[in-house]
Amino acid sequence: MEPKESANQSSYPLVHLSDFEPIPEDVLAIFPVSLVRRSLVVPVARRGDRVIAVVPKTEGIVKPEGLRLVAGGPVDLAIAPTDEIIAFIKSHYPETKESSGPSSLYPSEAGPSEKTPPDEEIKGDEERPETEEMKEALPGHDGPVDIQEGMAEENEPEEKEEPEFIEVPDDQTPTPQETLIPDILRRLLEEAARYGAREILVEQKGENFRLRQRIKGVLLAQGPWHKWSPSEFLEIIHATRSLGTPYSESGIKWTEIRRQISIKNEKFNVLFKLSETLDLNVLSIHIQPGTEKLFSPADWGMDTAQTGLFESLLALDRGLILFCGLDQDNIGRTLRQCVRKQATADKHLIMVEVNLEEWIPDVDHYSAKGDEKLFGELLKINLRHLPDLLVVDPLVKKEDVELCMKFGLDGSKIFGRFFCQDSAESLARLISMGVDLHLIRYSIAGFVSQRTLKMNCPHCQIKDGVRRDQTKDIGIPVEMIPPFFYKGRGCDSCHQTGFDREVDIFEVVIMNDELKKQVTPDFRAEKFRSVIKSEGMSTLRHIALRKAIDGQTSLSEVVRATLK
Repeated sequence: MEPKESANQSSYPLVHLSDFEPIPEDVLAIFPVSLVRRSLVVPVARRGDRVIAVVPKTEGIVKPEGLRLVAGGPVDLAIAPTDEIIAFIKSHYPETKESSGPSSLYPSEAGPSEKTPPDEEIKGDEERPETEEMKEALPGHDGPVDIQEGMAEENEPEEKEEPEFIEVPDDQTPTPQETLIPDILRRLLEEAARYGAREILVEQKGENFRLRQRIKGVLLAQGPWHKWSPSEFLEIIHATRSLGTPYSESGIKWTEIRRQISIKNEKFNVLFKLSETLDLNVLSIHIQPGTEKLFSPADWGMDTAQTGLFESLLALDRGLILFCGLDQDNIGRTLRQCVRKQATADKHLIMVEVNLEEWIPDVDHYSAKGDEKLFGELLKINLRHLPDLLVVDPLVKKEDVELCMKFGLDGSKIFGRFFCQDSAESLARLISMGVDLHLIRYSIAGFVSQRTLKMNCPHCQIKDGVRRDQTKDIGIPVEMIPPFFYKGRGCDSCHQTGFDREVDIFEVVIMNDELKKQVTPDFRAEKFRSVIKSEGMSTLRHIALRKAIDGQTSLSEVVRATLK
């Protein structure tokens, strides 16, 4: 049973603790033992970024607004029988020196029950009127429910509260810990790692199941992997569901959880996403190597000219630099490695993220935990700190973009992630969003765009039947057209994909005076890309075509991955 969505409703749902068992250890540890024993409030589950907590049905109820600071996010309350909660706390929360004082709700073992007055009574914006629904939920209760914070012990020094929307890091840098996962999921991940898969897709429709793995950029339905049985598919979905508490959205149950897994001494960051409806269950597992990407533009795939431009762009002390790429590209890892390079003890760096992806030393991290409104508030507050570098991941809304541009124009240095394929598309989108052209011209210092390109398999590479006249529309000069282009046919070596590996290609653009002139109401992306080349900088299409001319990739892959 799930509690109601809003804690401000006039009643809380009735539940039993057995509905939530077994309760994961990380959930039990959300509240300190002293708070649990003093106020009889038990965390029982997570639902997305919300915590579900259970309180007694015949006593005072802890106010969820006070618990939010402790839980680090929203808290939904439910009501359970007092004897169930007391028995559960005795079993799971042993008394400690810190928690041995008298409780406002929980009788002391040493003597009769005494009610300790709270340091400060917290009331809501308005008194909650008693309703018939409330009387049903609280049998035997004749008056209004006693709402109190119940979080401070007598004689306990008052602690300074942080703004409840800010995630405050510990003194020591946290490191991802290895998390145990069900055996069947580990077997599935070990199989994916063996073949270099970066995504696993499991679909269940009625009694029909299908498993596909994305290997070398291609989603394959058939492969040399284990043939999973229907019972194993069901176990995979059940095991994923057990990793976290699902929440409902538009009639769909949704579970999303991240884990770091070690497979044969190599770490992988794994993102599980499970959606469940009456007719269809879809599980996608995204797998990324957990090894740290070293700051080496040449090893990433940049040539000498691009490396020089890239390093000079990062060395600028003001302006907005947009890191452009799609979800499936590695632009996020590139952005974070650039932040690592910039982060030193003598600099003030702040990173504002919708979701915390990776902890970087010497950087103040603020995560909105998926809340877009909270993300905007965090951005406004941290821009006012005027850090040496502010990193924003991602920039989506017009007001957030303009705010960063204004501060960049005033002298702040900002890195922002932008969901576009290259610099020309980014400018076209900014103009279509209605962003002021003056801000675009003079606040953006440059762009770093990244795309992933699949290379032909050398074992099954064959001549491509592309006609010479077809290359004109692709953008290859006549004098550079080779006798033949090549593509992969598919063989056992490449699992019938036709591709051997994936490489990253980059477009590094510094906004000089000539490029700024192109930012007009009738902006044309094709013209902007031609000016980039005339200014001695390479576009993504230009770099990809060079690889096709050299026979490393196919023309169809060039067209797929880059814009003309």
